[in-house]
Amino acid sequence: MKKIYFLLVFFGALLFCACEKDNSDLLFDDPAQTQLDESALKGADSNGMTQMELTPMPMAARMGGGAEYTIPATDEYGIITFYVNDPGVIPPDHNFHPMGWFVPEVWSLPEVDFSVEGTSWWLPDYPMAPHHYHCKGKGDVLFWIITFDQVLELYNSGIVTIPKIEACNPLVGHATSYNEVLRPYGGGAPVYGGVFNAKGTLEDGRRFIYNARTKAIPGEPMEAKYKFEIIGK
Repeated sequence: MKKIYFLLVFFGALLFCACEKDNSDLLFDDPAQTQLDESALKGADSNGMTQMELTPMPMAARMGGGAEYTIPATDEYGIITFYVNDPGVIPPDHNFHPMGWFVPEVWSLPEVDFSVEGTSWWLPDYPMAPHHYHCKGKGDVLFWIITFDQVLELYNSGIVTIPKIEACNPLVGHATSYNEVLRPYGGGAPVYGGVFNAKGTLEDGRRFIYNARTKAIPGEPMEAKYKFEIIGK
């Protein structure tokens, strides 16, 4: 039951932690900053934390109504990260604009159909959300990249489905490295938010780097920045 409450409440809350377009320098130059607080995790048992695996999970792709334009975006690109290997498993009528990334149909998929795996750490006094959540790629996380103008067009239409995005002829990328580290609201952390880092190759041979960060103190607005850089001609 704890896991169900977490998935419904926590992941919905994360979508509320929306994005703000930003083309500043990469958010994190030090790879160590993309990792969980190792000292906290090493002391998890002594601190009374409980570890829980969260794969399979009902998230299909990182899109939702909490993002400013449903699809996380910079001034140039819209970035869709898939947690499943095949976007075709997502019902074609699932509209990410009002419905968010919670896709009940994918929850029944076997673990092998997910491109990521997740682990969470829970404090005993906070049953609604974990203190830490770490999601990492298995070596090939699918990305679709569209233009910011296409993001606006989809957002203004009110229909953000897989067929609609696919009709935008997105650039396709595969992240060989993907890390998502979250401190969810309601899990006992004094500061909540997330860090998202990926690097990989587009199917046209160019490389890409993706960095994102959301951060907030309870009772204050969420700060969020997204950076997507394509390297090569």
